[in-house]
Amino acid sequence: MVLYPELLLVAPCPSCEGQILYRAISRFELHNPQGKVIRCHRGNEFFSCRLSGKKHLYIEVAGVCCTEKHTFIYKLEELNGPLPIELSCAESGVYLGYLGRR
Repeated sequence: MVLYPELLLVAPCPSCEGQILYRAISRFELHNPQGKVIRCHRGNEFFSCRLSGKKHLYIEVAGVCCTEKHTFIYKLEELNGPLPIELSCAESGVYLGYLGRR
């Protein structure tokens, strides 16, 4: 099985007036105990992720319309698929971003 060393996050920033942000996340950064925090151009945190155990990725994304953070848990093997994972609000269905291979 081929593991790609980098994930790509594509998401609209809630504090930058809908600007779409593209950020690369190294899989090696996920092994840091604090995880990976991504900030927008204004310095606001809008995405964070960390490993939960050895097989799960715990993700928090700031909502575009909501004032709360949305939480997702995925198996690491799901990130190896050919299609990216769509992150969306369960209540409103609003798109929050995509995470996957380039």
